[in-house]
Amino acid sequence: MILLVTGGSASGKSEYAENRALQLAKTEQKKLIYLAAMKPFGEEAAKRIERHRQLRAGKGFETVERYTDIEGLCRDESLDAETFRQKAKDAVVLLECMSNLAANEMFSGSDSNADCTGAFERMDTSRVKDRIMRGIDALTEVSDHLVIVSINVFEEGMQQYDAWTRAYMQCLGELNQALTRKADTAVEVVYSIPVPYKEGLTCNL
Repeated sequence: MILLVTGGSASGKSEYAENRALQLAKTEQKKLIYLAAMKPFGEEAAKRIERHRQLRAGKGFETVERYTDIEGLCRDESLDAETFRQKAKDAVVLLECMSNLAANEMFSGSDSNADCTGAFERMDTSRVKDRIMRGIDALTEVSDHLVIVSINVFEEGMQQYDAWTRAYMQCLGELNQALTRKADTAVEVVYSIPVPYKEGLTCNL
């Protein structure tokens, strides 16, 4: 089961996703894993990470930090991967956030060495998208219950951004489309109100 939760900045999507994960864990008698993709880079990121930690405090989440290569976390033969697989098979996994994972893969991985001066139209982000979707496939192999948080893009248009930012937004938009197709349920949170746009589960929070 995959639940995709999207929304704008400060829309309440994180709290909603956590509540849905808690509900699933209680119903299915599962543990909770919070798969954190945000790097603690800079003061603003550190503040956001701390705010999310406070939101999760006392709710029973075990935090696993993984900034890139979700597929490796699920399929490698390393001790860390084996430990994660053992935990995930009996847990609801909450992955937050797709926007951070996409940025990490795009700007920290092998594709980050590409020529930044190239035109937006020449930037190929398909490898980034494919890596991330392989990671999602791998997560579904080790956990029966996956909740994914992502952010809406294109709300303010793209023309005012530089080529790399436009490429990132395009990649994230395509990822959101692919995740929506793959998800059993997809919900957009608007001003803390969940608006289902693909229903496979009862959205009663």
